[in-house]
Amino acid sequence: MRLSTAGPCRADISPRSGTLCCVTVPIGPGHARGREAAVSAQHGAAVCFLYGAPGIAQYRDACLIRPDVEAFGIKVCVEKDPAIAVDAAQVSIDTRDGRCHSSEIRRVLGSLARPTTEAQIETKVRDLAATGTQRRPVQPLIDALWHLEESSDVSEVMRLVR
Repeated sequence: MRLSTAGPCRADISPRSGTLCCVTVPIGPGHARGREAAVSAQHGAAVCFLYGAPGIAQYRDACLIRPDVEAFGIKVCVEKDPAIAVDAAQVSIDTRDGRCHSSEIRRVLGSLARPTTEAQIETKVRDLAATGTQRRPVQPLIDALWHLEESSDVSEVMRLVR
């Protein structure tokens, strides 16, 4: 499906998601930026639709101001449904030709019911480190974090992140 064929989009979330997701953050010119976008259901729906599996780059200002992201985000209407679990979501998109496409996430990645694997955590640490200005080897930090409980001095971990 192309953005030009998409009509209204409805995202159904749990009313309890208000503690995790700010559904009132508007997106579009002059609105959500940076950290605000990370909790915007509208922006989340837009980047999921446009990029499939959004990453860190999709929550940076450069992506927020992209015309395609803004154009899709303003089509998203967020509804709170008490029947939906706090770590779930349902999204439906109506196309201009009258069809409806929908998707459901029963448990988000990182929830108690669907925990992230060690490999996924390491990938996220590498992705986060790659966005920083300092280019350092990441594996020593990952190793130190995996052995943090055994460490008698956390200053080594702090040295690795500075």
